[in-house]
Amino acid sequence: MTLAGAMALGFGIGLRHAADADHLLALGSLCPPGTGPLRAARTAACWGLGHSASLLGVGAVVVLLGLRVPGVFEPLAELAVGAMLVSLGTLHLLGRSAEALASPGQGQRRTLAVGFVRGMAGSAGVSLLALAAQPDSHAAFA
Repeated sequence: MTLAGAMALGFGIGLRHAADADHLLALGSLCPPGTGPLRAARTAACWGLGHSASLLGVGAVVVLLGLRVPGVFEPLAELAVGAMLVSLGTLHLLGRSAEALASPGQGQRRTLAVGFVRGMAGSAGVSLLALAAQPDSHAAFA
């Protein structure tokens, strides 16, 4: 796969991935009822930062160490995300948000963690395969 092809694939997957229902569920459950637009944007930014950090972090390890992602990785990541989403959904149904239950400052760390876990499932496997297919580490990092 060419560098331009890999970058186009990543961009396309990212656009589609951003509108996934589980993203909306996760973000909705992290915002307490009555959250204003600025606080909601901050929550979304923290979640997105965690989501991106997991892809970049694992991707960097794969590239730097020349690792191949084992086939069991994706199902385990999906299981972890599923358990997390069930927990967030349960809190939401009980009328609580994950952020509202946290002490000040802990809510942003929890939001980062939720984004981080979510970043490892779904299209992450495809992204890691595209990284591994690049001819050199400079192309993979790009």
